[in-house]
Amino acid sequence: MTRFGIDPSRSEEMRSIRDTDYVDLLRNHACWFGGAQALLESLLGKISLGLVTGSWKIYVDEVDARLNFLRYFDTVVTEDRMGGAGFPKPHPHGLLLATKELGVAPKHCVYIGDMTTDVECAHRAGMQSFIINGTFTAKEALQQSDRSFASLRELHAALRQELS
Repeated sequence: MTRFGIDPSRSEEMRSIRDTDYVDLLRNHACWFGGAQALLESLLGKISLGLVTGSWKIYVDEVDARLNFLRYFDTVVTEDRMGGAGFPKPHPHGLLLATKELGVAPKHCVYIGDMTTDVECAHRAGMQSFIINGTFTAKEALQQSDRSFASLRELHAALRQELS
């Protein structure tokens, strides 16, 4: 904070302001990624789904209040449940916790993400990794993943074919 000219003794105050502003943004502006809702709707009741995120529960709950997306998931693992900063990706703790709660062996799971750390995390957990080529997706993620897709719609089409 010092390098930005902010007194370090104000860190808690700044964190509180940041959190309030972020919650407000999520509450009022969260929106679906293109194709995400249709994909989740098509999988509902057909396979077990888990959400593993480095976001805190308070943020996930705000997005859910706006989009009602948690209803698609059989388990949700947020940063709070992973012991705070103790297990960031690519550590597989969150994925392994989700598989345990779902009662599914990691080798029967696919982790879908858009970053190189998502690929590493999936592989460390003993899962396949599918990567969606997003705005910030590195070429390495596309090369190291088990499968890559240009969009969620492309993934949806592939899963429809495989699950039919």
